[in-house]
Amino acid sequence: MKTILLITFLLTIGIINLEIVLSPDPFVRLFPMTFYLLLVGFVVFIFIYLFIFNKKSSRLDYIQKLFLLMLLYAILTTVIFPNSIIFNLNIFNQVSISNVQFFQSGFYAASIPLIFYSLFYFTKEDVNVNYLFYFFVSGYLFYLFGLVSYSLFFEFDKYLFLINTFSEFNRLDISSFTTNPNIYSFNLTIGVYVLGFLWTTHKKFRLLYFFGAIFLFSIIFLTFSKTAILSMVAYVLIYVMLYILLTPKLKSKTRKIALFAFAVFVIINLFSIFNFDNILFLRVRFLLTESTEISYLGRLEIWRNALLMFRSGHLFFGYGFGLSNFFLATSFSPLDYNETYLNFHNGFLEILVSYGLIGTLLLTIAHWEYFKALINLTKRYWIAIPMWALIISFAIQMMFEDRILFRPDLSGIFFMTILILPIVKPAILSKKISDHIK
Repeated sequence: MKTILLITFLLTIGIINLEIVLSPDPFVRLFPMTFYLLLVGFVVFIFIYLFIFNKKSSRLDYIQKLFLLMLLYAILTTVIFPNSIIFNLNIFNQVSISNVQFFQSGFYAASIPLIFYSLFYFTKEDVNVNYLFYFFVSGYLFYLFGLVSYSLFFEFDKYLFLINTFSEFNRLDISSFTTNPNIYSFNLTIGVYVLGFLWTTHKKFRLLYFFGAIFLFSIIFLTFSKTAILSMVAYVLIYVMLYILLTPKLKSKTRKIALFAFAVFVIINLFSIFNFDNILFLRVRFLLTESTEISYLGRLEIWRNALLMFRSGHLFFGYGFGLSNFFLATSFSPLDYNETYLNFHNGFLEILVSYGLIGTLLLTIAHWEYFKALINLTKRYWIAIPMWALIISFAIQMMFEDRILFRPDLSGIFFMTILILPIVKPAILSKKISDHIK
């Protein structure tokens, strides 16, 4: 019963936040505001029910207090500070932020500690963690299959156009359903994370997982999303190196030879990219040089304005999750709202500006506790291999994109499930390293 309630709780949070990704328009145009308020009430009811009847909820430990403080912080900053934010914006007639957008911002921010708390503590007892995890893993793979199928069916002409004009520096500019090719590529990277987990922990269907990951990576490459490609390369490098280092059945000499051979393979590929004029190498070289320089210069201007905006006010409590984007857009032109600069293109910077110093400190403590737990797993469970690769890959994406901050929509729910549950219940979801992979 609690497993079903927890799944319903998480999916409802994802549904409420889903429109943020699906449509650039205010979500009340999709459904009436009353519908979302009813869903929020439903989420609150389930959370309180699970909190009260959770056997360990009466003994609040350090991490529980941290998550509850993060939740309280998100609620208070949304309730207390909106008047000052509206005043600061409307004093220049820049952009009007409605009550709906405040609701959207507040719930989006509150979703993060709600999800963290539920996955960490409601799964302690009376919940089938194995079923919960694989429900979301299989659910994401079906979701991703639908997303890719939708793209191939409705925008297949773009795939054909790219194949025919590959040497002309075009890209797969997918926009259907996701509204943004970078979001599309990020969804694909989560698919790679999922398949990497399954490949590590399951002996069956390994070939299917491997070729599935190759297929997803191929589409990511065709989008030429530099951040996604860089993160996937980092994911593979970390994954392979840890697999070689942590496999106990490899002798010391064999391990050294394998690491050396892998390093030589990487160096040869880098040399080939910069020294051969193959069409593929030319595209990669362009991504690493001219394209990267252009992107960096554009992002540098945005980051500079974000830091100036942060210094000018709301230093301790931030501008509100999502609302900070509106301030960023107006910071480039005080009298003209500019949607071109609506994104921070840096997840860490958006945390700082959105949550302020206090909220950032709370999130930093939560991250620190997570890394301590992951370090403890590293020499005990196979799950540590894809988890470290995932964390480092995700951190790289966070350095250059802000839309992937936490994404507590449906795809974000899937992502946070594979991020947290293996830490909470490693023995259920993964074999010990000492058992070997046969």
